[in-house]
Amino acid sequence: MEAALYPAVRYPQLRFACASLHDEVTAAELSGTILALHSLCDILVIDLPTGQAALEERMLTDEDIRIIVLRPDDASIRSTERLLSGALPSAAQSLLLLNRTQPTLLHAGQQYDAQTVQMTLDCPVLGEIPEDGTIPLSAIRGRPAIECDGPAWTALSQAFLSLLES
Repeated sequence: MEAALYPAVRYPQLRFACASLHDEVTAAELSGTILALHSLCDILVIDLPTGQAALEERMLTDEDIRIIVLRPDDASIRSTERLLSGALPSAAQSLLLLNRTQPTLLHAGQQYDAQTVQMTLDCPVLGEIPEDGTIPLSAIRGRPAIECDGPAWTALSQAFLSLLES
């Protein structure tokens, strides 16, 4: 299992494992892999695309925290509302992380502020990640977004530090 994890260049304590949800892997096999990764990692982040709630339901325990990343717009809020209304382990905690926020879209009425999203979804907001032009530049250079030093990385770092401190 450890051989499947590769380190982030700038963050030696951070390791990644990549897998496709389109591979022929059963939910039971995936759950076993998640359990094995839990024994290797203090914090495990699983990035699931929208619509994979059935997998999520099998992977979460009462001790886990689910962080839902969404844009603060109508379509994302509706999708998140459907996700939050689905079955979850009884005590599993959910937090929202607002992604690609833009003050110009907020002022134009095309995005919502964090307080409105939190009240609408009745779920706490962990943080806001602003739109960041350094991320596409990093991708062009073949570098992962985590190695950007832009405002998105700063905001994400602050959000996760606040989570670890609580």
